[in-house]
Amino acid sequence: MLIIKFGGTVLKSIEKVVDLIKTELKNHQKLVIITSAIGRYPDAYATDTLMKMGLNVTEEELAQLVSCGEIISGINLVNELKKEKISAKFLSVYDLGLEINDNLSLKNEIKLAESDVFVIPGFIALKDGKIYLLPRGGSNLTALFFADYYKTNLMIVSDTDGIYEHNPKLCQSRKLFFVSVTELIKIIIEEPRVFPIESIKYFKRNNFIVLYRSLNSKNGSLIGDFSKNSLL
Repeated sequence: MLIIKFGGTVLKSIEKVVDLIKTELKNHQKLVIITSAIGRYPDAYATDTLMKMGLNVTEEELAQLVSCGEIISGINLVNELKKEKISAKFLSVYDLGLEINDNLSLKNEIKLAESDVFVIPGFIALKDGKIYLLPRGGSNLTALFFADYYKTNLMIVSDTDGIYEHNPKLCQSRKLFFVSVTELIKIIIEEPRVFPIESIKYFKRNNFIVLYRSLNSKNGSLIGDFSKNSLL
């Protein structure tokens, strides 16, 4: 099994996303895919677009509004996969019983015999039985949770070809091909959208490796504790 998380801008190139999934299915019997909302503001279903639509609603109402972006994205991907005759199934946070209290938890395991590809919306979970938004960067948190739960590798496909010391869109910065947990903490403090700070516990506890790459290049960044990791 492999966990793959696709960023929102990446999902605008749906044909390339499907091609990457086809490639990974040749190497892995099962894929669990975490989706972000498609695009970026002012795209119709992007997270920030939906956030701006909900400036005067309650926190609960905002969570329901914003969750639509991830759900649309996930179901759209399932539709595209089925067009290519790929066995794919969408699983909602209700299907999974994916809850957030102090930590994320899963009530219902994925029934792996039912499909080859399972698509799950990121950034949302249930709290007291209702939709709840995770911290910004929460789709990566969702992906890390499932990689932890199933003790498998994680690939994050972003519009950036790796992890940089500083935001490369704001200033010249050096790409890091190997990123330690200590380095990642420093980067998150400066740029929390890369990963929410809550995600650090997964790296510290399980010592797995995450490949952070772009859609067009496999030459990304490896994140983790390389001295202890057996998956490298």
